Amino acid sequence: MKKKLLFILVFSLFLGAFAQEKAELNYVKKIQDSYDVTPSKKINAPDFVLNQSKAINEDVNRVYVGKAGSQRSVRRDENHVISYNSELDVISITFILDPELYPQADEMGVIGQFYSTDRGETWQGPVVVREKPEEDGVENYYPSGIIYNPSGNSDLSSAYAVSQSTILPNPSSDPWNSKAFGSNKISGDDYNDYLFEEVGYDGYWNQFGFNQIGDEVRGLNMVPEGDWAAFTSIALQPYSADFDNGAFEWNFSTPEELDLWIDGDGEAYWIGKWVGRDGATEIAWSDDGQIGYMWILGITAEEGTCSQPVLFKTEDAGDSWDEVEVDFFTDEAQQFFDPYLFTIHTGMMIPYVYESAGVVDFKGDLQMFMLARSCSADAINYSDSVGFIYNNDYGHIFNITFDGNGVKEMMWVDSILTDNPGQDPPNYAGNTGWQHRICASKSVDEEQVFVTWIDSREEIEENWNLEPDVFGWSKCALQNIHTDPICFTEGTLYEKFYFFTYAADRAFKSEDGLTYTLPYMQTVTPGEYTSNTNASGDPVTISYVTGIEFPVLDCPIGINGIEANLSFEVSQNNPNPFSTITTVDISSSRVDKVSIEVSNLMGQSIYTIDAGVINGNMKVNIPAKDLKTGVYFYTVTIGNESVTKKMIVE
Repeated sequence: MKKKLLFILVFSLFLGAFAQEKAELNYVKKIQDSYDVTPSKKINAPDFVLNQSKAINEDVNRVYVGKAGSQRSVRRDENHVISYNSELDVISITFILDPELYPQADEMGVIGQFYSTDRGETWQGPVVVREKPEEDGVENYYPSGIIYNPSGNSDLSSAYAVSQSTILPNPSSDPWNSKAFGSNKISGDDYNDYLFEEVGYDGYWNQFGFNQIGDEVRGLNMVPEGDWAAFTSIALQPYSADFDNGAFEWNFSTPEELDLWIDGDGEAYWIGKWVGRDGATEIAWSDDGQIGYMWILGITAEEGTCSQPVLFKTEDAGDSWDEVEVDFFTDEAQQFFDPYLFTIHTGMMIPYVYESAGVVDFKGDLQMFMLARSCSADAINYSDSVGFIYNNDYGHIFNITFDGNGVKEMMWVDSILTDNPGQDPPNYAGNTGWQHRICASKSVDEEQVFVTWIDSREEIEENWNLEPDVFGWSKCALQNIHTDPICFTEGTLYEKFYFFTYAADRAFKSEDGLTYTLPYMQTVTPGEYTSNTNASGDPVTISYVTGIEFPVLDCPIGINGIEANLSFEVSQNNPNPFSTITTVDISSSRVDKVSIEVSNLMGQSIYTIDAGVINGNMKVNIPAKDLKTGVYFYTVTIGNESVTKKMIVE
């Protein structure tokens, strides 16, 4: 209790330092008589008992990981700083090392990776994955990091810590167009670095979506032309790396040019034009690496409405990309947005999408989570008003499911109460806890998806997000079975103090099978928040957050959704994954013919098995039949009833 009272006192003191003359807020809610819409349906987390000695699955708590040399390690929420490798059951966190604390970093700019083999309870490291380039004034910025596990490896010490970073140039260098990768065995005895300079264009080279997909490392470059925040053109460039005997060969595809709307100043419109909404770019892949989606938030030249996802899909592992139509102006979409958005001049409800994240589910669809408000006007008819939003409008988090044809399904998740901090914040941490840190994740089996974000529970300081807590929501990938939004951190020791948060893109299941735990991290202590003034030179504390847990939902994946009404039962194939042959147990109350169809993620039939006639129970073997490594489905049909389950070929 004394610790909590002391924290409340400290927190009150530094908030007092922000005091300035306040104008009375006129925060207007949109209310329509025909809808029963509440501004927020957030619910409180259960009461937790603080247990500092063992936090796992018992409490939302912080576990010390290390010290980052600066806030540049965690500034952008699109960088993948925390990662979970399910094959090795290990969590990793990557950041710029504080040279005052780690002898491995004799000066600012060295990137290290820490890892946990007990699901966040203790941490080891750092493994140096990227040294500082030799040139004076050059540093690594905005790193991402993963643990890469070579095919067939089960020894953590033989896995590799891998990172990417943007290179901060010399004061005379302009622009930032260099890129660096680094790798090292977890044992620390196989360091390699890869520096790419003079990349052939005049712009800002930023990276997103860093991850291991199959046997490759993959990510995305945003390739711009022109000055920062005033780019004349933007392209998206997926990249990959093949692993060969301890080294990575980095391959960069031809950039995919974007047909973005050009404003009167000749600038391509994307969300990053506005300080505080920097990235708004991402890439996501299916487990087998065949299906992928990449997008940027901007205005397309054809539509000219307001910021929305400019989306591309591949079905051939990135060899070719096709643009996906994103149409929020169909009658169905407009009716969906009606309770949440304002109707603008032209009679349309125009979403202003300014934060997003997404994962690919087991069906190969993109589960995107986007934060949107009402745009003040459309770009074609009211170009002078583009970029403005209704600040008296609550923002909303939506779950939009996309396939290759466009919008497949839309769900409302929750409302938010705050905006990003303004341009004259109390200090640098208040301004650059940037955005609501929306993170999309999925379970290892890809059947359940999650979204987390930060938001203050009350309106303060001109509605700035200065007292952020962690919120979350989850659903089944196929059916609209979902949790309620929940505030994980209300009532805990560090409530209202979750700046610079990240979630891993994978959640692991508890031993009892009842919950998923999402690896989660946060940085900046109260002391650092109040005293730090240099975003590039003052250290920040990296902490792992325990207890971000979701219930395991009953997610049926049958053709008709629910299997309970079927006259037969089908087991999960065993073994799964498999490489040669796997077996399915079938139990039926009817006597009839049985067939099993094997199909891929895109729904294409591979082969069909005529299993004969069932009379009670039967076992059916499903051969790999030269199937490539990846995710497949087997559909068991008896009479006019069918059920589908997922299987994995390794």
